[in-house]
Amino acid sequence: MRILDLALKDLTQLIRDWKAAFFLVVMPILFTLLFGFVFSGSGGGDDPRLPVGILDHDGGNALGLYLIELLDASDSVRPVILSGEIAAVEQKVGDDDLIAAVIVPAGYSEQVLAGGQVPLTVIVDQSSPGGMSAQQGIQTAVTRLLGAVKSARLGAWVSTQSDEVQLTFLVEAVDRAVEAWKQPPLTVTVTQSGSIAANDAEAVYGTN
Repeated sequence: MRILDLALKDLTQLIRDWKAAFFLVVMPILFTLLFGFVFSGSGGGDDPRLPVGILDHDGGNALGLYLIELLDASDSVRPVILSGEIAAVEQKVGDDDLIAAVIVPAGYSEQVLAGGQVPLTVIVDQSSPGGMSAQQGIQTAVTRLLGAVKSARLGAWVSTQSDEVQLTFLVEAVDRAVEAWKQPPLTVTVTQSGSIAANDAEAVYGTN
């Protein structure tokens, strides 16, 4: 009886004080629904990585495609394939539709595989934390790509085959290196000295 008396007393007090009843009953339900909505949205199929646009003027040749694969393997950025004019890409970055964008110039694959130094243009706002993270992710992918090309060229240099055969060898060697980078056996943190040649609007990466 003592327990029933206390329960009836508390129930009567709650009925008289509707604010207390609201905070005790309704608010927990609202918070549960709110957090359920938030976490269901963040844990869905959306990719949480930073969107980086790729405008490939190289005609879909090997190195542009390998760069996209390396960016797609990144933990920090994800490639978004673009088309159209550079001005429209710059606008997307300026409007924060994209964190950054990479412009692959025409003839990039052919010239880099031949040993040439061809810069990639990276459009990024370096003043934002997201821009800095995206730039680092892009630079990592480009460094790995150029490292794969350099290793392939060292192997092709000792070959006495025709230029066409050597080009096929280069592409196949780069492909193997890119696949290895996409699934590294170890996680390596690289610290670079010096600064990246870039301004607030764009950064340019070339070969080593």
